[in-house]
Amino acid sequence: TGDWILVLGYFLSSSFAILLFEALHSTTRKLEIIGTQLKVELKGRQRTETALREAENQLRQHAIYLEESVRQRTAQLEETVHSLETFSYTVAHNLRGPLRALQGISQATLEDYGAQLDPRGHEYLTRIRDSAVRMDSLICDLLGYDKVAREKPRLEDVSLDHAIRLSLQTLASQIQ
Repeated sequence: TGDWILVLGYFLSSSFAILLFEALHSTTRKLEIIGTQLKVELKGRQRTETALREAENQLRQHAIYLEESVRQRTAQLEETVHSLETFSYTVAHNLRGPLRALQGISQATLEDYGAQLDPRGHEYLTRIRDSAVRMDSLICDLLGYDKVAREKPRLEDVSLDHAIRLSLQTLASQIQ
């Protein structure tokens, strides 16, 4: 009986050792697989983090480029606006000279030769003078528009009766 117990013990210990070995071997293989998966996942994360850092760097560089582009374009626009303001001011003042001459000549002709003119000639000279005055007023308004465009708007009450009367007076020659 004692031998039988020894044989049984040996058999059980061998089976146990085999089972233990198989369990250890299986666990080791599972750990190796998990380790490999972790390495793959770690490499993937490292690649993702590297790509993210590169994208952030590119985004920063692009933002710097865009800011510089905006600064350059703003400077160009400011220069263009200044050139246009200078041009419009020059053109307006160059137009006002001939208009003043028309006003002066038509007024002088009316004063000096008004009695010798028939009603039609008198009307023509009056219309030339009034049109020159109106054109000069429009040019002055255009010159003033630039100043108004840069200022903060001021709101004030306006008499509609006065505005209508002024408009009718201004457009009276065109209405007839």
